[in-house]
Order: sequence, then structure tokens, then C-alpha cells
Amino acid sequence: MPGLRSELRHPRLRRFYDYWQGKRQGDRLPGRQHIDPLEIPDLLPHISILDVVGAGDAVRFRFRLVGTANVRIAGREYTGAFIDDVFEREDAARLHAAYRDIVERREPHYWVTQAAVRGNPPVNYARLMVPLATDGETVDMLMGLFFFTDPPPQAA
Repeated sequence: MPGLRSELRHPRLRRFYDYWQGKRQGDRLPGRQHIDPLEIPDLLPHISILDVVGAGDAVRFRFRLVGTANVRIAGREYTGAFIDDVFEREDAARLHAAYRDIVERREPHYWVTQAAVRGNPPVNYARLMVPLATDGETVDMLMGLFFFTDPPPQAA
């Protein structure tokens, strides 16, 4: 994953990646219990955490925490909702595929893309999503830092 860090253009994304990497112990993934919000207060408004619910073909992703900057962009709070209830159908399918890949490969995923929360115009953003595993092995949460590349749109 050394190449991934060089793709991260924004210092906030690099700091998030370095923080996650610093919590790893060899091949073992950090779990939510290793993340201390007091260590990254400036990143918190841009972080979302998702629960991995189910497994295999039945896996779904539910927002456990949505950072205040992300809520502001979306125009609504969606903590507790599944991604397919929040995003337009095509966007939810792309997110589901990317998130499932993170779970299966146990590796971070970075992209610069566009997505639309239902009822709002699409926004461009960079996102780094990292896996978390309570037991160090089985991914049970995803934590992502979102960096919006457009000025915030007016919510519908």
C-alpha cells in the first residue's frame, strides 16, 4: 500500500491514512476500539463510519456515524441508514461494490468520484475508506474520510 499514500493529494487524506496505518499491528487491522477521536479532532467532521451487516452476497452497509461536514453537504442526517436508502440507485450500487471489495481484500480504497444523496444534486469528492476489524482479522466496520472537491451545493 505504499503507492496509495502517494495518490492522496490532500494533506488531510494523507494524515487520515497515516493515522490508520499507525493503528495497525503488522498484518492485523485496527478496530474501532483503537480509534481515539481526541487524536484526530480536525478530521472528525469529515469522517463517516459504516457497520458491515451480514456477509457474502447478503452484506449491507449501514452508517453508524456521519461527520457534520458530510451531513451539511448531504443536507440531512443519515446515521442509521443503509447506503441503498441514502444514495441514488447507481451510486449505491457503485458504493456497495467498492465497500464489499474493501471487506474482502482488507485494504483501503481511494477514489475521486461523484455521487448524489437522494433528492440532492451530485457532488464531486475524494474519499479514502479504510477497513476496521474488532478482532484484527474480520472487517466489521469501514471508516472513511470525505473531502469534497466542489463548493458545498445548496441542499434540495
